[in-house]
Amino acid sequence: TQILWESGRGVALAAAGGLGGFALTMLLRHTVGTLALLFAYAAGGEALLALLPVDGSARFSPTYNVFAWIRDGVRVYDQSLACTPSQGPTCDQRLSITLLDGATYLGVLLLVTLVVSALLFRRRDVP
Repeated sequence: TQILWESGRGVALAAAGGLGGFALTMLLRHTVGTLALLFAYAAGGEALLALLPVDGSARFSPTYNVFAWIRDGVRVYDQSLACTPSQGPTCDQRLSITLLDGATYLGVLLLVTLVVSALLFRRRDVP
C-alpha cells in the first residue's frame, strides 16, 4: 500500500507540474522564458534560499516540499537552526516537513501561478 500511495502522489505531482508549467508559460508568453526561469531557479535558487538569514528557511524549499509530498514527510538538515551550548549533544538541526506541509506549499504555489496567469492572460488578450 505504501508503494501505491507513493506512486499516486507522484502521478498527482506530475499532473500538477504540467498544469503549473502551462500556467507559467501563459504568464510569460514564451516557452523559452519559462525554461530559462526554471533553469535559473535550478542553478541558483536553492543556494540563495539556503543563504537567507531566516530560521527554518529550508521549509520554503520547493525541492524539500516535493520530497515531503512524495515520501509522506521528510526530515532535512537546516544550518539556520542554531544550537545553544546549553543543549549540548541533544541539539537537533533537522527540520520536519510533513506531507500536509508539502501539499500546502505546493498547492499555494500552483494556485498563485494559476490566478496570476489567468488574470494577466485575460487582461492582455480579451478586448
